[in-house]
Amino acid sequence: MRGRRSFVAGALLVLAAVVGGCGSDVETVRIGILTDCQGPFRGFEDAQLSGAELPFLRRGARLVGTGPSGGVTAIEDGGRRIELVRGCQESGEHTVYIEETRRLLETEHVDAIVGGASVVTRDLARRYPDVPFVSTFWDDQEVTLRRPAPNVFRFAPDYAQQAAGLGAYAYRELGWRRAAVVGGDQPSGWAGAAAFTAEFCALGGRVVRHSFRSIYTGRPDVVARTLAAEPDGVAAFLTFLDNDAKILRALSAGLGDPRRLVVWAPTLETLVYELGPRIDGVVGTTWLPSTEPSAVLRDHRRRYRSAFPGLPAFLADQSWVIGYHNASEAVLRALERIDGGDVRAGLLSELSGLRLSLPGGSVSLDGHRQAVRDGYLSRVVVEEGKPSLEPVAVVRGVEQAFGGLLAAAPAPGPGTQPCVTSKQIPWAR
Repeated sequence: MRGRRSFVAGALLVLAAVVGGCGSDVETVRIGILTDCQGPFRGFEDAQLSGAELPFLRRGARLVGTGPSGGVTAIEDGGRRIELVRGCQESGEHTVYIEETRRLLETEHVDAIVGGASVVTRDLARRYPDVPFVSTFWDDQEVTLRRPAPNVFRFAPDYAQQAAGLGAYAYRELGWRRAAVVGGDQPSGWAGAAAFTAEFCALGGRVVRHSFRSIYTGRPDVVARTLAAEPDGVAAFLTFLDNDAKILRALSAGLGDPRRLVVWAPTLETLVYELGPRIDGVVGTTWLPSTEPSAVLRDHRRRYRSAFPGLPAFLADQSWVIGYHNASEAVLRALERIDGGDVRAGLLSELSGLRLSLPGGSVSLDGHRQAVRDGYLSRVVVEEGKPSLEPVAVVRGVEQAFGGLLAAAPAPGPGTQPCVTSKQIPWAR
């Protein structure tokens, strides 16, 4: 009996050695994904994870549990095993992002980081120059516009790019010559205001008032100050942090004509159904085109519903889902183009040259590795009490620098963008 046990044990050891030897030929690539699993935005974690996981599921991965929070199984492609490794961040808490990114890199040994958007991402990336950092959000221009890090990539338009087309539309189609700008007193509001100012003034318009609302004090009264300037119209660059619904209700009532108000994508994404008739006829930019959906967008929506039946289907269209989807898709697409060699070096090279057909349209990267893509103008239409969006225009090839006008201006702040006539912005010519 003892001899038989020794034989069985020896056979198992040989089998383990054989299996281990076969497995050693498969290279493992680990992709770190940082999502909001704590803090005020922790309710978005499942949505963010669903966006990051969908490209894995499209390539044969399976959900480990019943929803995104359980993770996904690894996939194999080109002789590589590709794993998604989760990390926990808290938007706005930069120390949490730094500590968790370091854990993923130094303990989990991931080969790429997906997540983050602030200048902290750029500055941390400089400490790990061989690791690609792929941003998922659209925050500060500074992440890529000035002093970019060569290993930071962003496949989402920044806040300024999301305002593209509004200045030209207000000047040419609405006939404004004197505009006022309302924004949040934070990077998003500054960027939106800078983009509108550059574009509107390039055509000969004049911005007669900038009003910025502080998220801390709520003062001064931006609505009263804005209307007191007696502008032809008002461009609003607010987010939910700025109590945007209340301000837009007051602005629309004070202006009295939908042609005297334009807004941007963050507003229409979250408020079109809440404000409804109050903004009937108002034009704004949108994250996705409001035309008949492309084949890529239809496929994205279909796969999302199938993969995550427990989540609301409308999440497939939300910017915070698509931002994670695009970043994850870009990394996997770049991996598919690498034929041997160092994975990290290959990713850094291949990500820069990608041109992707994504749910929001075709995306390529500029010399600073920032997304260049079309922008979309849409009009709010309310029929029988139900709001919807109809297409107005497509703004072709929106790049971050706005023909150099934003890049040449001082770093974003309240009203720092000069109002100058120029022919530099391609889509405004």
